[in-house]
Amino acid sequence: MEIRTVILALVLFVSLLVFGIGLFGVSFGEEPHSPAVDMRQATQIVLEQFSHARILEMELDTDDGRFVYEVELITAEGQKREVHVNATTGRIEKVEHD
Repeated sequence: MEIRTVILALVLFVSLLVFGIGLFGVSFGEEPHSPAVDMRQATQIVLEQFSHARILEMELDTDDGRFVYEVELITAEGQKREVHVNATTGRIEKVEHD
């Protein structure tokens, strides 16, 4: 086999590997491409921790490559909070006082 043919085959293989991974959404990270916890479940998790709270806003965002629900709420006592729920594990990771 000619060296030119071998190099061309190698370049084609590497190109298919690199672009194929992106095309099919293959990830080597720890987090999946979609959250395991949906918005309804995240709402329940927050309301278990902050009963009688009123949720003002909720959005799915990424934080250091992880999916996180950022939830703005008003507690029963009238205090504003921002709660971060890990969308993979369902754990409350952070509570900020506004």
